[in-house]
Amino acid sequence: ILPHPDLAGRVLPGYDFISDPSRARDGNARDPNPRDEGDWSEGECGATYDSFFHGLFVAGLIAANTNNGVGIAGLAGGVQILPVRTLGACGGTFEDVLEGMLWASGVPIAGVPPNTTPAKVINMSLGGYGACDQSIQEAVDDALAQGSVVVVSAGNEALEVTNFSPGNCGGVITVAAHNAEGGPTSYTNFGTRIDLSAPGGDLPVTDLIVSLANDGATVPQEPSYTYASGTSFSAPLVSGTAAL
Repeated sequence: ILPHPDLAGRVLPGYDFISDPSRARDGNARDPNPRDEGDWSEGECGATYDSFFHGLFVAGLIAANTNNGVGIAGLAGGVQILPVRTLGACGGTFEDVLEGMLWASGVPIAGVPPNTTPAKVINMSLGGYGACDQSIQEAVDDALAQGSVVVVSAGNEALEVTNFSPGNCGGVITVAAHNAEGGPTSYTNFGTRIDLSAPGGDLPVTDLIVSLANDGATVPQEPSYTYASGTSFSAPLVSGTAAL
């Protein structure tokens, strides 16, 4: 997460679960500050690209303040966001993601302070190629047993969603992307494991999703707004609906 005027009063203290300081880019491993330090790459991640402050964009779709004369209106503007940082430069590990999800739900994690504000809805706009291994399913089951709803993006490979975890796990709400006409977007994963679809943005540019951003090309600078597309941005619309 990053500070943004359209999230004023909406953000709870969270936690940074990135265990590799080089991925975290904050000089340490896990710590109580879930600030997004940027995910830019100058070739070290296999490509060159600027930072995209993904968690901030997702949080805005759920919870951006309504009727404040600024920016956008989140789907559930009265809710609070519990930011849990699990991915950084070049991505991250399932261990960090799963322990972050468990902590968000209220499960104690060794070496991490207790979460005093467990999340009723956990949005996971992330995934990777592979089966839902037992360890992933068990973590999902533990989060569900805490009473959380777990919402997961289907992925953007235009492939069968059963090949992508955690969207292929039992108990999660797996969300595909549809376009402005209500049909599947050009990129969305698909299949019988999809539970719901929501707007995800697609070409032409008039069909993209707008949300909160930061204008830093590498490290964070000033709050702003931007456009994007992906099942990452369909999932928070479902999470926001669940929050309502």
